[in-house]
Amino acid sequence: MHIRSTTLLRSFCPARTGKIELKQFKGCMEEVLRYKLPMLLVLALSFGSAPAFAQTDASGRVGDPRAVCEAASCSTICIDSCPPEPNLGQRTRVCASSGEVTSLGMISSTNKFGARICSQMYGDNSAAGVETVQEAGTKAEDASPNWEAVADRLNAQVAELLEKQCLDEALPLARRAVDVTLKNRGPEHPDNIATINNLAWILQSQGRYGEARPLFEQSLGIAEKSLGQFHQTTVICRNNLAGLLSLQGDLENARKEYARALAASEKELGPNALPLAGILSNLGGLLGMEGNSEAAISMYRRAFAIMESHPESSPADMAQALNNAAAELVDCGDTAQALNYLERALQLRQGALGAEHLDVGETLNNIAVLEKALGHLDKSSALLERAREIYERKEGPEHLDQVSLLNNLGDLRWQQGKEDAAKDCYLRAATIVDRYFERILPTLSYAEQQAVLGSRVPAETSRLLSSACRDSKTLPKAYDLLFRWKGQLVQAMARESAARLVGDRRLDQKMVQLREVRAKLAGWYQEFFQVGPSVWKSTNDRLTAEKEELERDLSREFLSRGIGSGAVLLDLDTFRKQLRVGEAVVDIYLYDALDSRMRSGWRYGAIIVTASGTSPGCTFVDIGDADVIEHLLSAWRDDVSSGGCAEGSWRDLSASLSILVKSVPPATTRVLICPDAELSRMPWNLLAEYGDSDSDIHISQVDSCRELFALRCCADKRSDRAAVPAVLVAGGIDFNAGVKMAAGAAVSNKQPLFRLELLPGSLIEADDVAALAEKEHFRVLRLSGAGATKAAIVATLPAVEFAHLSTHGFFLDESSLGDARRYLPGSLSRGIALQSRLPEGALWQQRNPLVESGLAVSGANQNCLESGEKSGYLTAEELVGLNLQRCRLLTLSACETGRGKAVTGQGVLGLRSSIMAAGAHSILMSLWKVPDAATSRLMQYFYEELWTKKTAAVEALRRAQARLRKDPSMARPMSWAAWVLVGDCW
Repeated sequence: MHIRSTTLLRSFCPARTGKIELKQFKGCMEEVLRYKLPMLLVLALSFGSAPAFAQTDASGRVGDPRAVCEAASCSTICIDSCPPEPNLGQRTRVCASSGEVTSLGMISSTNKFGARICSQMYGDNSAAGVETVQEAGTKAEDASPNWEAVADRLNAQVAELLEKQCLDEALPLARRAVDVTLKNRGPEHPDNIATINNLAWILQSQGRYGEARPLFEQSLGIAEKSLGQFHQTTVICRNNLAGLLSLQGDLENARKEYARALAASEKELGPNALPLAGILSNLGGLLGMEGNSEAAISMYRRAFAIMESHPESSPADMAQALNNAAAELVDCGDTAQALNYLERALQLRQGALGAEHLDVGETLNNIAVLEKALGHLDKSSALLERAREIYERKEGPEHLDQVSLLNNLGDLRWQQGKEDAAKDCYLRAATIVDRYFERILPTLSYAEQQAVLGSRVPAETSRLLSSACRDSKTLPKAYDLLFRWKGQLVQAMARESAARLVGDRRLDQKMVQLREVRAKLAGWYQEFFQVGPSVWKSTNDRLTAEKEELERDLSREFLSRGIGSGAVLLDLDTFRKQLRVGEAVVDIYLYDALDSRMRSGWRYGAIIVTASGTSPGCTFVDIGDADVIEHLLSAWRDDVSSGGCAEGSWRDLSASLSILVKSVPPATTRVLICPDAELSRMPWNLLAEYGDSDSDIHISQVDSCRELFALRCCADKRSDRAAVPAVLVAGGIDFNAGVKMAAGAAVSNKQPLFRLELLPGSLIEADDVAALAEKEHFRVLRLSGAGATKAAIVATLPAVEFAHLSTHGFFLDESSLGDARRYLPGSLSRGIALQSRLPEGALWQQRNPLVESGLAVSGANQNCLESGEKSGYLTAEELVGLNLQRCRLLTLSACETGRGKAVTGQGVLGLRSSIMAAGAHSILMSLWKVPDAATSRLMQYFYEELWTKKTAAVEALRRAQARLRKDPSMARPMSWAAWVLVGDCW
């Protein structure tokens, strides 16, 4: 049983261990921390008041999305791997206490620490009002005899702006305040502490952790040196630093800092001083994130006992401690004690805050979830309805906080057998989430978008597919929401390509800066074993912060100009108008299916969509048990990779998936599959072809309806294609370019991530492809040997209609960990999909999954891997920023280029997503390692069909595969079945 503390708690939220990257709450929190998403994780002292920072207004609109992302609605994000047991939300706040220690937390609701210290050091200027920015003084005053007055005004302004949540306006004033005080007082004066912390808090609240950390460390250093390690200002500084370390995912060091702060306070103030309660609560929250529930409970209980012994303690803070302890108690299986704690918290909150306060509604919701788990459905229903009324009166019916309440109520109605009422609740909740996505996603960085989508989409999708999608009356409304969410990440990347068409010089400069940072990140990723974890992490964090700041800046520009907004606002009716007669889209989803008793089980389902004017328009198909299907897919792939004929395993697999083909309308001749999760690694074109050469149905693949819509919309706008197509052909690449080796000697102690064998067959293949292109009078651009550098490929790709890259592909597989420097002696296949990655301690902080797949180019075996353009690897991260709008087809004649990180509901993050986001119309790629000779032969057959016979790409691949397998030496599927086309391939 899983219970979560504070705010709105949900009784069902799916996760699937080993299937999608969603874990229990603690794992989910690690994901949030991993992405450094600046949510309202206020492990802080709230002093009896609800956090004001980053709250949404009554309509659910948020302020600065960088500072809030979920605008405190992260409090309703929770990923639970054990549905349908209770899930009571997240530890959005940890219990607080009144006293001398203030704002000991990750993100302050307001900068109370800064404001209070300012008033203590400089006097409280707030009563006289805060001057405008223009009245704050000029740079010339900074060093004048009146500099203290200038500093006072700046600090007072910062404090007031923070109370109003105006972070962007406060930031330059806080920077100037720091400059003034450091210039005039010197760098080690204790009066600088508050000003430095103000600036650090703002940067942290904006998610700029790399910039905030040295400031927190600086203020702590000043406090220790000038005031001593036991002074309460030093304790405050240490807690602030610990909170930031937690946000950065450095839980071990955060725990150490909290422990040191606790020890210092105990020594200075005694074991029962009120300020200790806040430190204990923060430490309890951290221990809970680490999975140490028993230790966390001990901290919360001690914090509550301290507050209970002090009459001046805030009842609201005491209730928060009980709430958080209840969450951990449920993790430990003590539901009865957890319920007791929640009921005591309810009494405290009602007495202190009134019956209509949001915190009261939160506790009512939490109790309702536990009562439901105990089978007290009527009592749970009454509590939920009361909580919903409170939230609706306070925040309005469309606020994001309503999502968890509506879903909880829907789960209850579902369990009561009131399915229509449950569907209504689920649809209302999903509609609120959809509107939220429209507002927030276009303003975030890529990693922030991934975290937000990962926290919301799987649960909402599972509820809709379990209920509304199975009813023909509610299916169109439900699917109108679902298909908009799928592929959002790729759509976000695609906005950069759309922005290039605007022709704005300032935008172009920013995108060039972003491309340069991505190149540095890609090169640096491969340096982990060369420089060591600490050096690597420091540089990686800096580059990542720089990249995400540029992404956010560009996102705001795109939003203000409406760039890429068409696909964002896509609806089902508009999409169906892009489909052609005889076409059907099969949109597949992995979801957690609920039965009437709220028991869950992972399944694959699909929505079949047809063109406007056809009936019924969309239908739901249950494909089957996910574990069974994935086992069959894995068994077939194992048979293929071992060189077997794989007929039996294919027969079993195709039988389990044949319902999709059988369910399309009778007149269908083209089926476009939008796969999900593990089924993204299935060569879907074979479902109609392999073993059935007389099939009238042709199957191709596209990662999402969004992607297909964008391709169809752009098809008529590709007027800039040359009358004589240009073809880039790269092969025979010299991976040893730049490597100087003495005979029989090791290159260096500093080795590349992996060493690549040369591919002599790729040069022959490239010659053959070039000859075919020249025969058709195409303009051929050749890159080979040492000349096939990253810079040359990147410069040439945007200018061609066809690109054929014959080389090694790599994908760092997250399924296991190990030595990343794994060599591949004598391999004649073109794949290096290593079963390795960075060590676990560094891995989970990785925010840049697109650096983990790519192509080898000239110099890949250099003894010293360099970052940027000199790197011997072209990663998916670097391909995102290219403009491939002219490219009709990009062939990755390299093994396992179709692999990547399969993100449920978002496709495969890797080469395929990056290339499509860059604007290419279609990609030909492989899903596993293919022998060099077979690859060369298949490519020759494919281009003959495509260019000479003018066959559509889907049919060209089909014929090429059929022709290849007629050769007895290449008849087994290892040689030909791995190839797939993705995109609009007709």
